Amino acid sequence: MNMRTFLTRVICAGLFAGLVAGAPLDAAPKRKQKTEEFRFGAGVQLVSPSGDIADTVVGPAKMGFGLSVFGEMNLNPNMALRGRIDYNAFGEGEDRGVKVNIATTTVFVDYIYAIDSVNEGLYLFGGLGMVSTDVEWSAGGVTADWKDISGGGDSGGLGFTIGAGFNFNKNFGGEVSLVQASGNLTVGGGSSKTYDSNWLQIAVKYRF
Repeated sequence: MNMRTFLTRVICAGLFAGLVAGAPLDAAPKRKQKTEEFRFGAGVQLVSPSGDIADTVVGPAKMGFGLSVFGEMNLNPNMALRGRIDYNAFGEGEDRGVKVNIATTTVFVDYIYAIDSVNEGLYLFGGLGMVSTDVEWSAGGVTADWKDISGGGDSGGLGFTIGAGFNFNKNFGGEVSLVQASGNLTVGGGSSKTYDSNWLQIAVKYRF
């Protein structure tokens, strides 16, 4: 047996051994993924308002920041349900001497479809839930609180969201979404107005 034949056999044997040894390693992440059926997480987001909360109808609000907590349940390797609570504080705006501060609290249930898997890669999502908007305005030393009427009908603050995200690994990811909602605001004397509460949300999320 010459040296070339000997080396060829050694290399072939080594490749075969590597494939055999690597097979269970490749299968391990898939088995692990199935066991991670439910996880909690948290995130931070940048929010940019539009619609009535961004102009003088209710606002004007400016770009702000928010926090999010959520629980995610995997249905299969490509689908998941997520329940989340987001709190967003928009930047203070001013219109003709009136200063306005707006904050929103949202409770959403999202359906997630992952292109590759729920642990890594690109995913799309859509969700429904409730949006509560608090508006505080002040002028000349007078301050009034506006509150979102919740609890039924067109004034319930029902909202929806659509978006896309990318998980860099099973823990860390980011996403972009649009939120659309409407409701009624009331002030001191009982007067009310219909408004829309919309914004673009860019988030960074961490799953434990």
